Amino acid sequence: MALHAHIQDPLLAKTLKTLRTSGKKVFIVTNSFYDFTHVVLNYVLEGKTGKDRDDGWLQYFDAVVTAAGKPRFFTERKDLFEVRTEDFSLINLEGGSPMLSIEEEDLPGGADDLMASTAPSVGNDENDGGKARVFQGGSWHDVHRMLGVRSGSEILYVGDHVRVATLIAG
Repeated sequence: MALHAHIQDPLLAKTLKTLRTSGKKVFIVTNSFYDFTHVVLNYVLEGKTGKDRDDGWLQYFDAVVTAAGKPRFFTERKDLFEVRTEDFSLINLEGGSPMLSIEEEDLPGGADDLMASTAPSVGNDENDGGKARVFQGGSWHDVHRMLGVRSGSEILYVGDHVRVATLIAG
């Protein structure tokens, strides 16, 4: 999904929701950082701007990968971080240590939960309110692992990097 096309489509949210309820895994991989992605998808999917913005748009996805660095996202492995949506800070999933100097009790779920997330998986259950986890960086390998996908033929890529899409589908 190209985030530079700031156009609202009333069928987009419905289509994404239908895909998810039919058992398909829906994710977004964008080169934009989370702060920009948050603003644009609030507007595009829910028509929210300014103080009305929230993380409700995450309900349309199983995973969100920001600052992906496409097309290198498809050819190189890079460090993977989880974005804490409440304050936009990062947790380093590759090394298992947070990027901020914070106490153990400040970590989401504590240190044990953080270490378990070094191999992140996604699944929107009642515990997370059906909202996607948000990541920064990483590679297609991480998305495959998160979603439980074994091959590129299980993924329909919709985006603005046609050359890369052909590479994956071929």
